[in-house]
Amino acid sequence: MSRPTARPRASLLFVSALVALAPFARAQKVWVVAPAPGPGVDTTSLSVATTVAAEGDIVLVRPGVYDSFSVVSKSLTVAADTGGAVTVANDVYVLNLTAQQRVSLRGLKIHTPFAITPSERCALTLDSCAGPVLVEDCEIFSSYTNNESGSPGLRASNCASVAFTRCSVRGAKGFPGPLGGNASRGGWGVLDDASTMFLFDTDSTGGEGGDMSIGNAGDGGGGVALSGGANLFASGSAIQGGLGGSYTSLGSAGDGGIGLLCWTPSRADLLETTIAGGPGGPLASPGMPGPTFVGDAPPTILSGVARHFVASSPVRELQLVTLGASGIPSEHAGALVSLDPQVGVWPYLFGAPLLLSLANASVIDVGTCDPTGAVSVSLLAPALDPHVKGVVVQLQGFFFDVPVSYVQLGPVSSLLLLDSAF
Repeated sequence: MSRPTARPRASLLFVSALVALAPFARAQKVWVVAPAPGPGVDTTSLSVATTVAAEGDIVLVRPGVYDSFSVVSKSLTVAADTGGAVTVANDVYVLNLTAQQRVSLRGLKIHTPFAITPSERCALTLDSCAGPVLVEDCEIFSSYTNNESGSPGLRASNCASVAFTRCSVRGAKGFPGPLGGNASRGGWGVLDDASTMFLFDTDSTGGEGGDMSIGNAGDGGGGVALSGGANLFASGSAIQGGLGGSYTSLGSAGDGGIGLLCWTPSRADLLETTIAGGPGGPLASPGMPGPTFVGDAPPTILSGVARHFVASSPVRELQLVTLGASGIPSEHAGALVSLDPQVGVWPYLFGAPLLLSLANASVIDVGTCDPTGAVSVSLLAPALDPHVKGVVVQLQGFFFDVPVSYVQLGPVSSLLLLDSAF
């Protein structure tokens, strides 16, 4: 990405865009979560914060390690603050959103501990969400396992629109079997059942197969499984089967995991996205590589170039916001600005789904891509009205040539703008 430049006209447009949205901004409480009590800290429990928060509130999480949390039947933003890692050392749930509700998660390392649990438990569960869910800059790693398989990193069931940007998802490693028996296979990276999912610059990898000393090691887990009419759009992403398990004495190594599994009426549309089966388990008699694809609905490979876009977040008022984009050299980049995400739908008229509402939306200039295809700009965030302590703004990058012969949408990015008191 090119070095950010400051352009007064772009800054003015950015401020004007946010000022235009100000009348529509809802007064939201910002709940501050930190590992230890102190001035300005509302609670040390992320679970408490997400439970007591009201519709549309913001949960700002200071660096530290936290336990499981759930977001149920409410709009909520859960965002990591700057200054260090925010680790959620247990599973996370987003459940039962109406079409008018939305949830945003950003900057979280969801790393579940090793535990023997039912296979349906995973690091992140999204279920029955009619409104959009946005997940950005998150690691979603499962370590739950049992004698049948490792657990999935992510499971989405009956969700209308879930978008992942710059995330990494990994299934759990399989469990060793009894002496002379069989180890379990690794968990799926992503299980998508009857949900519409968008992956931007996101990797999904199956878990490694369980290892054995005497006996048969487990196969690697699959990268992504689509069932029940699931829809997947992936741009600039990687889908990878897990490594087969190894053995140390007598037995056999596990085979690599499946890359992508897709059965009709599910579908997958891939733009500059790789799919690969997992490598077979190592040692003297290695396992077989996993298949790239299994199912009766092969993915549609879209022509074109994946675009990339990010807004730095969180940012306090009167601080600089950096917008970064990457596309084709010499094309122009801009950003749509809106308060509200929306459900993405197929077909994609501009090369990718529109994931924010155009109602009261504005447009800002990012700049012309340099010879490497990158451009970035730093803009001054405006002061917030006294009654607004925090506001979440949605931005989606778009790219075009001059004169205009095409428009290509890129990823969506959530900008959390905070009062300077936080």
